[in-house]
Amino acid sequence: MSSSPSARHPSEGDRDAVQTQLEEGPARALAYAARIRTFLLASSRYVAYTSDIGEAIRPIVTPAVVKAAYAVSWL
Repeated sequence: MSSSPSARHPSEGDRDAVQTQLEEGPARALAYAARIRTFLLASSRYVAYTSDIGEAIRPIVTPAVVKAAYAVSWL
């Protein structure tokens, strides 16, 4: 049950290849996709919050202010 030292410890070239693959391969795109997904989910929360604010202040402000709150929620 002996194994060669190179089988247990990757060479410097192997580590560089793995590093390059992580930096330039599909894993990088997946990381960006995860961040975009997080941004979209968070921004949808703010859209809902802005329209709720418009409805909450409806009794005390002019209709133009309520419409402005809805306009902000659609930006």
